[in-house]
Amino acid sequence: MLLFYGDTGPKDIFIDGQLEKVDENLIRAAKIRVLQKTFNDKFQNKEDDNSLHAFTRLKDTKLKQLQGYKKRIILNGHGSPRTFRGNDGRTTAKNLLDAGLNDKDTQEIWVCACLVGMQRQDNKQDPEAYGDFSKNSFSREFNQALKNAGLNINVYVPRGWVTYDGAAWKSVGSGEGRVLTLARVYISTMDTKFTGLDDLGNKIYKEAHGPGDKPEYGFWEGMLLVMF
Repeated sequence: MLLFYGDTGPKDIFIDGQLEKVDENLIRAAKIRVLQKTFNDKFQNKEDDNSLHAFTRLKDTKLKQLQGYKKRIILNGHGSPRTFRGNDGRTTAKNLLDAGLNDKDTQEIWVCACLVGMQRQDNKQDPEAYGDFSKNSFSREFNQALKNAGLNINVYVPRGWVTYDGAAWKSVGSGEGRVLTLARVYISTMDTKFTGLDDLGNKIYKEAHGPGDKPEYGFWEGMLLVMF
């Protein structure tokens, strides 16, 4: 099951090498499609169809009422080191718990949102850009809130930015309809890689890593199990 937050307004992105202004909902839909393909190619489970639902449905709908395989829940939306779509880890966990999240039905939660797994590396990080990393990050708060509720669920978060590239328009049907497609999703750790769809790079984060760090990781290599 994939739970997502929609977006509003236009955004400038590179498509086939050209800068275009595109509605963010179309971009989010393209991101979701490449995430679904990535997960389905990995697990190859017919039952694991990653049924798609807006996260906001949980305000008045229980998880058990939503169609889809719930062993593995994928969360997708804008993130930061402290929040997932504006909510801290405790609030996000509470929203899921109030909707009936349990560890009998769910064994894994994958938070596919930029920077939610970022941790304090050293004193070079700018507190105005990222907040105070001496306090809990999103991943720590979220994981601890689930444990405090007595749940044993593995939480996976990105070590940097969830990055998409290869944006292109694909014609659909016999008319002039088209959809936005993305070639791949990976995890980026340095701003120098942000020349395409996601322009969220920040040099402060680059300075926080040693010279041996890779600028990007494959999606599965870049998603880490929260251990605290």
